[in-house]
Formats: sequence, C-alpha cells, structure tokens
Amino acid sequence: MCGITGFYTKKNNFDSEIILNNMLELISHRGKNNRGIYVDINPNSNETFAVGHNRLSVIDLSDSGNQPFLYKDYIISYNGEIYNYEELRNNLVERGYSFNSSSDTEVIIKLFEAYGEKSFEKLNGMFAIVIYNKKTQKLYLTRDRMGVKPLLFYKDNDSFLFSSELKSFYAFPNFKQNCEIKKNMLANYFKYGYINSFDSIIEGVHKVENGSFLIYDLQKNEVEKRKYWLLSNVKEVEKLNNTDYITNDLFDLLKSSVSLRLVSDLPVGLFLSSGLDSNLVLNLSLLSGLKKLDTYTLRSIDYEDNDLAYNNKVNRNFITTDLNNIWKDYKYLCSKYDEPFSDPATIGLFQLSKSASEFNKVIMVGDGGDEILAGYSTYKLFASINSLKFRIARLLYKPFFPFVKLYITKFVESKTSKRLSHYHSILSSKSISNIQKLRENFYNSFTKRIVGDVFPDSAELNNNEDNILTNLNYKTSSELIHQLNYKTDIAGMLNTVEIREPLLDYRLFEFQQRISIDFFNNMVKNKESKFFFRKILNDKFNIDTSTLQKKGFHVRLEQAFKENINEINSLIMNHKSINIDMNYVCKTWGLWKRGNVDFTIINRIVTYILWEKNFNKS
Repeated sequence: MCGITGFYTKKNNFDSEIILNNMLELISHRGKNNRGIYVDINPNSNETFAVGHNRLSVIDLSDSGNQPFLYKDYIISYNGEIYNYEELRNNLVERGYSFNSSSDTEVIIKLFEAYGEKSFEKLNGMFAIVIYNKKTQKLYLTRDRMGVKPLLFYKDNDSFLFSSELKSFYAFPNFKQNCEIKKNMLANYFKYGYINSFDSIIEGVHKVENGSFLIYDLQKNEVEKRKYWLLSNVKEVEKLNNTDYITNDLFDLLKSSVSLRLVSDLPVGLFLSSGLDSNLVLNLSLLSGLKKLDTYTLRSIDYEDNDLAYNNKVNRNFITTDLNNIWKDYKYLCSKYDEPFSDPATIGLFQLSKSASEFNKVIMVGDGGDEILAGYSTYKLFASINSLKFRIARLLYKPFFPFVKLYITKFVESKTSKRLSHYHSILSSKSISNIQKLRENFYNSFTKRIVGDVFPDSAELNNNEDNILTNLNYKTSSELIHQLNYKTDIAGMLNTVEIREPLLDYRLFEFQQRISIDFFNNMVKNKESKFFFRKILNDKFNIDTSTLQKKGFHVRLEQAFKENINEINSLIMNHKSINIDMNYVCKTWGLWKRGNVDFTIINRIVTYILWEKNFNKS
C-alpha cells in the first residue's frame, strides 16, 4: 500500500523536485519505507512530467520493489496489491518475459507492454495505477473494479495533476489560491454525510471511476475516459436456483479470495467485529493454512464477547476506547479528510488501525458482505411492501400523507422527524427504489437551509427494474465506493496500515448477479440475511451463527460531543464561513443543546466546520 502523486505542466517556472517532494510529504503517511521520484524536463520547451511514490513495503521488501519503476519507455507508480500477480507473471514468462524482482509492480508494467489497455481486465486486486509512456506521451490512470483504492486528477489549461489524496495538490504552485468549494457538492455532503460522487468538493478535481481508466494526452491536453468493467455488463446467463450448487461455488470463490489476500511478506491480521462477515474471513484464513492470526476488536464499556470458542491459532486483541480518545481522534480525522466525512465508525476503525500498526501492517476486514447478500436490515421490509398487510396500512395512511410530509420538511432537524420519515418512506411507497429515494431525500430541506441548494436524485434510482438485487447494485455503486471504501482507506493509511477486503473480490459480485432474485426475496422475507454465508459457516465450519452478534466499529461520538460542549460552542460561535449559513448553524446548535435536534444533523455540521477550518488554514 502506497501513496502516488505527480503532475505534467507546460509552464515550469519552479523547481520540480522540490514541488514533487512537497506533494509527497502531504501524503507521507501512506508509505514510509521508501520515497522515489521521477522528473522528466524537456530542455527545449521546459515542459515537465513528474511522478513520486511513498512506499509501504508489503510484497518484495527489497529495493527492487521501489517505485517509480522504469521499464523501456514506460514509467509506473501504483498503490495497492495485485493478488493474482504470480499467475500473471507465469503467463508472461511463457511469452518470453524475464523478471528482475519478485514485485507485482514489474508484473503490471510488463503486462501493460504485452496487452496494452486490455491488461487492466486481467488484474485481480485493489489498485490505483499511473503509467506514463514517454514515446507516445500518453498518461494512463486506472482504478480497480470495486473502487477500493482512490485516485484523483485535476486539469486546467497548463497542467494535469494526479494523486492518491486530494491534499497533495495543495503543494502545487497556485492550486490552493485558485481552488473553490463546489456548492452542489456541499449539498451532496449534507444530504449523504459524505461526498457521494466521482466529482469532488473542489472545483475541477475528479475521482477516477471504479473499473475504468483515463488517458491523458500531454500534447493535446485532452482526457479520454474508458470503462474496462461494469457490474451491470456481466453477461446474462441462466440464473442459479440450486441452494447446494450456489453454496459450494460461493465457498470455492471465498476460499480463493481469502487465500489470495493472505499473500504478503509481512504478518497478516484481522479486524474482528464479532459478526458474520469477519468470522467468515477468519475461518477461511485458518482454512488456507495460516498458522497464527492476530485479531483486533473494539471494546466499548458495554462490550460482551460472543460465546464462540475461537481457534487457539487466533491471538485476540481487545482495544478499549474512551470519550477523550474519541474526541481527540475525531478532531484529528476531520483535519485529515480530503472532503468532509461524517461516518463515526471511521473513528473506531482508525483506533483499531493505530493499535494494530505496531505488529501488523497488513489487516483484513469483512467489508462487502452486506452488499453481496442483502445484509442491511431495511431489506426485511422490502420483501413485504406489496403484501396485503402493507397495502391495507398504506390505504389507512393515505389521508395523513401530506401532513406528515409537511411536518418532516418543516422540522427536519428534530428527532421525531427522523423516526417519522422511516415509516413515511414505507407507507407512501410501492417500490424499493422509491423508499430508497425518500430516505435519501429526507435531508433535502436541511441542505436547502444550510447551503441554499439541493442535490438531485441519482439516475440509478429511476431504474425500471425494482428488486432487491437492483438496489444492492445501487448501494455498491454509491455507499460502498464513496463511503465504506474511503473510510477504510483513510483510517488505515493514516496509520500506514494496508487494509484488505476479501469480500470485495469482483468475482463474488459477478457471481451474485447470477443468483436468482427469488433467493434474495426469500432471504429477507424469512429473516435469513446472508443465508449462504450462514450456511457455509454452519456446514463447512460447524459454527452456530446465531451466536454471532456484530459489534462493529462504532463509537460513542454523541456522548463525546456532550463532554466537549464548551469547545464546540466556541468553535461554532467563532467560525466564519461563506459556504454555509452560520445563523442557521447557531440556531440548530442551540436546539441540539436543549435535546431537540437529531445528532446526525449536528455531527454533519460540526464535521464540516472542522474540515473547513483546516481547509482555510492549509
């Protein structure tokens, strides 16, 4: 796991190496084992291409794995892991290639020479890759299928910038002085609690889309975007309807996915939430021959461990958190986010990463299980929305609809509105997509008041298909990529820890598309979420999954706010902003202190103010 950054500029009136090192320093947390730079200045035109790399050594710990890596006319700098690199390397050897290192970096660049743009389709991993072809003067930026690793870019008339994190752009001459916060992305943030978009909060900065690559032509100053993978383009085949067949095939895929992610020259650990997904990863890891596995679990005051008797190969570590550390880490994270980001679970994940970093620089997590097999609690309702019971309830509710809608819109900040909106979305809808839409739009009146703008519905929510799998695909393309993956990346990287996600292997999601819709409906109707994961743990590992109660990585952030109310009060009263309505903020803050405002609202506000305060200083 590493950090990459660089630029191309036509007007070079600065010391490129100093600027590049400054850009790298702003993301130094991503890798501290080595720093490498490559700078190519045209002596005639002074045009400059520069790329730098902060390395966290995980595979091939020797200097031969350092980057940027040069091969013939190609320069590569990349962040991530290619899990099937040994298989790809063997195929290239059969084609006549030889290798001077055991790194996956050398495999990628020679694969690119052999197959060009088609090479990206052959990679199984989490990655953000930058490849520069000196001969053609074309720059390739690509990102993995599930969007695990971040990669951003910016283009103006004279320059093109790229990086693992937006903050490194601030070291490029004149960027910070000219950058502006996008109003519609502010509305996006206050609507979702994170930036749910491939645009960024900074004007002109964009994120490379998952499963895609872009080609930047240095001479033409043009960007071309192409997709090499799209989940909805998975070839339609006969749907799977046999329970045993699905279970066995899924088990084989899971074994392969976990086994590939155990490849490391450093010890591998696991963040154990005590729930179904992380226990599945744990048992598959031991099945793959791992002799010892360090696990890390966040323990709150009311923590009770599961009754599950863990294997003696598992070395369990419990990390206890308190309100002082929660508050301190919350403020630190707000100063490090590229964009405002209000998921409290980031704090718990950050604390686990910090504790694990002394012994394990490579950690696995169970992220992705909810998206694969409909683990979210709301899906229990989706299976019954057209039942007789719901039709009668909807009919009885109809006269109250306009009054409840008016109350929710007018008093969006109140705790009562949050509870009412839950039932309102169900009783006023006949489709899954409309329930999702109403729940996302609940914060529209809030965003209108604080920003003066509303972010529109996603086009994906207007899909003609209306079933649980379609909704899962929507969550995968939105929440998973823009919220869960960012949370995991930033929490791990700030502690120089590589976090791997076996359940985000793209092959699992392609397999998911083949499962009959009836299975998803029955899972939620019978309250058997993640049925096939449960069956695997029961049948293959003899584990009673009823004892698995997920604790997650959530922390008591609201209590931490109450303990530090005077500090927050001073922060809000002294903050100046041209982007949000501070009169509205002060009024809402006063209502929250009296217990009349939902914490989600106040968390999004305070998170943004802390982020903006740091943005104005940087």
